Amino acid sequence: MTAREPRSLMSMQDGNRDLVPSTYDERPLPTWLRATLVVAGLGFLLIGVVMLAIPVLPQVWAFALALVCFSLASRALWLWLERKLQRWPRIHDATAALRSNLLRRLSSR
Repeated sequence: MTAREPRSLMSMQDGNRDLVPSTYDERPLPTWLRATLVVAGLGFLLIGVVMLAIPVLPQVWAFALALVCFSLASRALWLWLERKLQRWPRIHDATAALRSNLLRRLSSR
């Protein structure tokens, strides 16, 4: 299996089930960019919580943006999210494509 081939989330290695990410051929982001993404994620999370108190405004977009920021900053959160989204293949494929596109754009700068 090459590094470019998609791998399954769970693989059998030595009889144990280990998490194997599907896209680990990317370079890790710089620390300052990861910190910026965490701060942006906290900001979107705060906006979402404030919007919960105002029933007219939809808060889903704020929570979705916070989840995107956190999953870009943390591989552990992305693995958790990827495992949860396996139930919905279309949503999983769309989020994986979005994440890889954003990581490619962020790491090229």
